[in-house]
Amino acid sequence: MLTSQLLLLLVLIMEGAAGSQLVPQIPDDVQLGITSTYNIWAHALRQQKDSQGQPVTRTDVDIKTLLSPDEWLMINLAPMDGPHPLYSNDNTALRTEFLLDYVIADPVQPNDEKMSQPDGLVVPNLSGKSLTFRKDSEGKITVEGIDVTNTKTLSNGITVYTLSNFLFDHRERIQEALEKLLSNRSNFGPFGRGAPMPPRPY
Repeated sequence: MLTSQLLLLLVLIMEGAAGSQLVPQIPDDVQLGITSTYNIWAHALRQQKDSQGQPVTRTDVDIKTLLSPDEWLMINLAPMDGPHPLYSNDNTALRTEFLLDYVIADPVQPNDEKMSQPDGLVVPNLSGKSLTFRKDSEGKITVEGIDVTNTKTLSNGITVYTLSNFLFDHRERIQEALEKLLSNRSNFGPFGRGAPMPPRPY
């Protein structure tokens, strides 16, 4: 009996861990132009399937805050005429982590007084990392030391922060993944050009 209970607990823990690595649905009011990660997010959802090939999504979270790298940063992550590492299923884990790093379940309001305190406002993102919001005496907000260039509150209450740079080491890891794609001959056509990849509307 005890063994059965332990097995059930293990299954539940494993299912919970797997679910936490899924990308949640894009909120209704979030569109291209509001967050620079929209196209990659939509692509991730199309590729996110269970062992039977059925679409799956994360349903245990109600998104309240989004972070969005500047649009030009996203555009320049990879050459437009070649493969993009975040659209390659060889990099599903990297793509998922990248997206979850910019999504926060907690509401983070630009006027939160905790941002002005010495320790700042610390909240977890959906990948489980801590993000520190700070505000200086002039009202300038930063996230993990990165400048916030714009804030927008959507009609559904979600607050979107546009960032002047990427969080953590995203740029370096994506560049490494791109170099790996380019060096892998199986990703190239007969004339050395990038093999067809999912469309990138931006």
